[in-house]
Amino acid sequence: TSPEGRATDLTGLWREGDMVFALQRGAEAITQLTYGGDALKEMNAWSFDKTVNREDLRYKSVKYGKAEGLAMDASKVYLVLDTNGESRLNDAEDKRSMLLIFKRP
Repeated sequence: TSPEGRATDLTGLWREGDMVFALQRGAEAITQLTYGGDALKEMNAWSFDKTVNREDLRYKSVKYGKAEGLAMDASKVYLVLDTNGESRLNDAEDKRSMLLIFKRP
């Protein structure tokens, strides 16, 4: 489920055997999906909003600086954030994209 004012949008999928994980950039979460009959159902969700919204990492505009890429291995989750040239909130010169690496829940 997306936070108020943000649309649910999938920007990455990761398949691991029978499991599929979806990157929901608007919700700032990774959700495990399962096929239940005629529709996909959301299962375990992992939020990364506290990281991307930290003052030292957050981008000036919430429209940009969103997670665009997802990869995983046995112990880590890798997310790529694209800035579209937007700067960080507290550093107008820093327009770099980010690679975030998390311990896999």
